[in-house]
Amino acid sequence: MTNNDHPNADTMLPEGISIRGATADDTGSVLPLVNALGEGDEAKRSEIFRELLGNPLYNAYVAVDGDEVVGFVDLWELPDLVHEGRIGYVMTVVVGPGWWGKGIGGALLQQVLEVAAGKGLSEMHVSTEKDNVRAKKLYARMGFKAESLLLEWSREDGAGDKRE
Repeated sequence: MTNNDHPNADTMLPEGISIRGATADDTGSVLPLVNALGEGDEAKRSEIFRELLGNPLYNAYVAVDGDEVVGFVDLWELPDLVHEGRIGYVMTVVVGPGWWGKGIGGALLQQVLEVAAGKGLSEMHVSTEKDNVRAKKLYARMGFKAESLLLEWSREDGAGDKRE
């Protein structure tokens, strides 16, 4: 997606920025963006990202300025009994701080909305931290509405998936 073929003027990309499918070669550029959302083990995240890219229900896109990855979004296609079909869930949207306010986050979301429509997904979901005002404004601008409540549970001992 480039400036010339983007359907939504509100998400017009800055000159020189384009969006393309993420590949394993992008791992080293995507992880610093993801790490800005919360600290984690880079080796583990690298392994997980490469695993995700091999999953046919996972879609990932990067916004690039030349060779520099400046934003990232992913989309899960989930079979859903209630909707009797597939829905989409955006797990991560992140743009490098130097690129905030330039329409990149909106363009990344527009990309996954178009992909979802093309795949016949009946509904899209996205979540964010409850105090992330910037993300909430972006999601509202892109047509998302607060329709449900997402609750989280974490193990108290900090244990989880132990990939060895």
